[in-house]
Amino acid sequence: MSCLSACATLPAEPLTIEDALNSDVAISVPIKITEKGLIVIKGVSVEGQSLDMVLDTGATQSAIFESALRRLNIESTSERRTMVHGMLQSAERRVLSIDELKIGSLSFLNKNMVILNDHQPDDRTKPIHDGLIGMDILAGYKLYISPEAGELRLIPNITLISIPYSWQRIELVSNPFQDDNRTLNFMYIRIAGRNTPTLLDTGAEFSAMNWPAASFSQAKAIRRRLRENWELQGAIGLFKPIAKLKIERLRGGQMFWEHKDFIVMDLESLNVLGIAEQPFMIAGMNLFREETFLIDFENNVVAIEPR
Repeated sequence: MSCLSACATLPAEPLTIEDALNSDVAISVPIKITEKGLIVIKGVSVEGQSLDMVLDTGATQSAIFESALRRLNIESTSERRTMVHGMLQSAERRVLSIDELKIGSLSFLNKNMVILNDHQPDDRTKPIHDGLIGMDILAGYKLYISPEAGELRLIPNITLISIPYSWQRIELVSNPFQDDNRTLNFMYIRIAGRNTPTLLDTGAEFSAMNWPAASFSQAKAIRRRLRENWELQGAIGLFKPIAKLKIERLRGGQMFWEHKDFIVMDLESLNVLGIAEQPFMIAGMNLFREETFLIDFENNVVAIEPR
């Protein structure tokens, strides 16, 4: 992968966030926040044509939908494939090489992108975007996201930034379940007195947890009722309960949230991360949709600006 952008001299001393945002190295890109909180990067150029792509820290590889390729009159005869793991299922997908992908003034040459299947016509969750920008690109930058300004700033990792003490910090950690070289980032979220490893996933509209993580009394009672209803209905197939819970209070680092919804379900396809039956959660954009925040992958921190 080649990345070309305007060169600028980086200072040796840490910059304030304001100075970093106003520096020559900060790439400004317009964004739109969807109703459910997804960050859509506007005007991503693929082969010279404009697309809208979701910023997705839960994806190791950038991707594009088949419908977007058809609209751009791009045909792919590539037989290269890769395994794509989602929350609900895993499947092989074709890989396309894009001659040039541009985000603002950043240019990526010969960029590999996974081709995603279109959603079915009757699927009400059909996305309003054309693909996603994953950690294969994002990992090289600090991400400053301002929903109020409708702006994303991409700041090279080598830029030193001093985060004000008034900002709430959440420490990022590597995969706590196994040693691997994926660029995914985790945090610890505390619910009902227990810290649970949690994937930071800006590509998820909602937050989720598996049943081993839902060990508090409210979740146990709901699971028991679901099983009783399932058995009363004849217990056909496998018991795979799904529930939505409103968590009254949770904490990640210095950040507190109240009255946040979580989906509780089995997340079997994520065994590739080494999770198995261990407690595990996903932090989606319902936790961050109203926040202005900085994700610093180099220094392993998410910092949220006080309102």
